[in-house]
This record gives sequence, C-alpha cells and structure tokens, in this order.
Amino acid sequence: MNKKYTKFIIGGSVILAIIILIIVYHNVTKIDKNSSSTTGNTPGNLLNGGSFCESGGKIYFSNPYDNNKLYSMDSDCSNIKCLTDDDVSYINCAGRYIYYVKNNAKASNTNSLLRGELYGVVRCALNGGRYTTLHTGYSTDLALSGNTLIFNGVLNSKNVTYAINVNGKNEEVLLEDDIANSSVYKGHIYYSKPSSSGTADHSVYSMRVSDGSSISYLNGNTYMASVVNNVLYYIDLDNNYALTSVNLSNNTKKVLTTDKVVLYNVYNDVIYYQEETYDHSFNRMNKDGSNQIKIYDGDITSISCTSKYTFFKMFGSDTLYRVETNGDTAIQKFFVTAD
Repeated sequence: MNKKYTKFIIGGSVILAIIILIIVYHNVTKIDKNSSSTTGNTPGNLLNGGSFCESGGKIYFSNPYDNNKLYSMDSDCSNIKCLTDDDVSYINCAGRYIYYVKNNAKASNTNSLLRGELYGVVRCALNGGRYTTLHTGYSTDLALSGNTLIFNGVLNSKNVTYAINVNGKNEEVLLEDDIANSSVYKGHIYYSKPSSSGTADHSVYSMRVSDGSSISYLNGNTYMASVVNNVLYYIDLDNNYALTSVNLSNNTKKVLTTDKVVLYNVYNDVIYYQEETYDHSFNRMNKDGSNQIKIYDGDITSISCTSKYTFFKMFGSDTLYRVETNGDTAIQKFFVTAD
C-alpha cells in the first residue's frame, strides 16, 4: 500500500470520526421539543411548592434532611440518589430533563458560590448532569407548558411573571404581576387573582401562555384555583373556605366539603386536604367529596402526591411522613438514605 493511499485512508478515518463525534454531541446536547400539551408536574404538587415530581417511574424531590438538595428515587422509594447540590423547589420534569427553582441563599453551598449563582431557574439531565442556569435572579412558582417555562421573578424592583423557552432563549415578561403558575391546562394557566395586585377581585383568571393575555374565567372570592382533568377546583373564601369544584364541560358547581380548607392536592381520583374547621386535621376524600377519611389530627404544611405514596410534613418539623396514596392511611415516617 503506497503512502499516498495510506494518508487518504487515515485522513478519511479522521474526518469520519469527527463527523461521528459531531453527531453524537448534537444528539446528546440538543433539547428535545415537547408536545404542546406537555406539563412538568401536577397542579396539586406545584400548589404545595413542587417538592416532589414523578416521571418515568422515578420521583425527583427536595430532600429536607440534606439542605433541600435535589434527589431521585424509584417510585417505590428505593434506589435513592443525590443529583445536585442546589436547594430546590418547584420541580418539573419532561423528557430527558428536570427543571427547578434554586435558592441557595441560606445553604452552605461551595459549588453555587463558585458559580456566582444563588438564585435562578435550572435545567439539568435526569441524572443531574448537563447543568444549565436558564435564568439568574430570585425566582419562584415555576411550571412547564409545552416548551415554555413560566415563573415569577423581579424586574426593576417589581414582581412579574416571566416566560422562557426550555432551551433558555426568548425570555420575556408575560404579566406585570406575580401569580400562582401551578395550574397549566391546554396552554393556559388558571389562577386566583392575588391580593398583591392591589384589588379585591379574587376571581379565577385564565392566562394564555403564548402571549400572556388574561381573562376573567369565574367570578368569585377564590383561593388556590387549579384545573385537573377538565374540572376547576378552588377554595371559596365566601363560603367558609369550602373546597369547591366546577365541571368545565357543563359548568356544574359542587361543594366537596364544608370544612374550612387551607391546603389541598387533587391527584387522580382522590383529594388530600388540610382543614381548620374544628380540630385541625389532615384528610383524604374521593374527588367527588365522598368517603372522607381523617389521616392525622393536627396541622401539616405540605402535601405531595405520587402514584404510590403521598408525602407531607407536620407543622414545625422537617420530618417527612407518607401514606399510601390510594390505600392504607397508616402514617409512616420516611427517612432518606442515599444508596
């Protein structure tokens, strides 16, 4: 084989190797597009701070025993791993990525200090790798709608609602106010108008994610509105905080419980809620209001539902507890031990 031909073979092999590396790098680093109907977490979990998010047989969660760092585990609570060092909340997951809000201001976090980032919106791979900060600055109430992330932040000392593409591009202010972004449904966010807006109007509004336009959807004095499977849920402040539902197909309204509800989470066919009518208790009922069962006498501070377990904390404690979401309501302490 002559030298000229050998050089040709070597040169061609190098070029081929470079092409393969470019293709592999592109496939690894490209951000897959989501369908327009994609959401990143359930409305109920996001209403409760987004500490837990289940996707693809995995639960991604904020570990209160380890400075609220991002952890993962299988849906049966096995195979526990630490993914990132950030203090995380409002966890969303879609495709190959996790999205969350970080707030490391109170955490002893060398990595965050080295990056010069205490706050922001983060995208990372399911194993915690390919870490990218999409927005820097104080953020909260993150939700995913299709390929758009919606979150609250601050611009010129004013609270606003931002939108940004999942690839980190096209950041814009959607609304000159901060709202609860937890309830994403068919490209809209349904929310109870907040008191911070300087008005006594606490009706349910619908904001179109594509352009930020909002319309009044349901008149009333409401709190913590959310839409799940074409049913609107809200706490009726004018009716002793009764949890109320409205079927969006036929506008049928129903009071689900006359208890004073201050926190709730709708998950598939059940609703978990905290009531403060008489003895303050944590309860579960069917989504039509039937079969109300008391789980715990006392106050709880968060409700996070997954397919197998529902997690919560008792007031004044960072200890995690769990009950079977659709089964036995016996309370179990849940301690996190990474494998």
